[in-house]
Amino acid sequence: MAETVAYIRNLGFSQVVVLGHSLGVAAAFTLTNAVPDQIEGLVMLSGAYEGREGLSKPPSFFEKVRFIASAVFRPSHQSVEYYREGMAVIQDSLFTMRYTPRFLMMLDVKTLRLPDDLNIPVLIGVVDRDELFTVDKVKELYDMIPSKKKEFVVMNNATHSIISPDNWMQDVSWMDRNYK
Repeated sequence: MAETVAYIRNLGFSQVVVLGHSLGVAAAFTLTNAVPDQIEGLVMLSGAYEGREGLSKPPSFFEKVRFIASAVFRPSHQSVEYYREGMAVIQDSLFTMRYTPRFLMMLDVKTLRLPDDLNIPVLIGVVDRDELFTVDKVKELYDMIPSKKKEFVVMNNATHSIISPDNWMQDVSWMDRNYK
């Protein structure tokens, strides 16, 4: 990700704003810690340190054995499929719910923090009908962001993975206010 930021800058773009949605929020944290002086802003949507209670059931014994076997013998194979009742899925090759054991073991999101001296614009947003995160949990994430230039927004009439163009315009408006 840091190489991508360098590449974008080498193309002549002087300001890089990172947008992360859901698990992309963890990626935005990681990138900002890796190259804090190369990021001019963050937009983090529908992510928090904790998901909704009762969101998923614990894995069965068979699922645990399968995960361990995959982790040992095929750690880069997408052997873990995520699904929950009522989940909205779109037909897009970039929208995947299959993960590798290596990916699932590499990150503890509860340990992620941004640099204490962070002083860039940050937008934290959540949708009102998010199936994974409550507005309160995303607000807790917002409260832990050290930047003095932060905003919190709740986007209406949307779900975790289906956000309307009108809601995206709130993000565009924030970018216009901060980067004209």
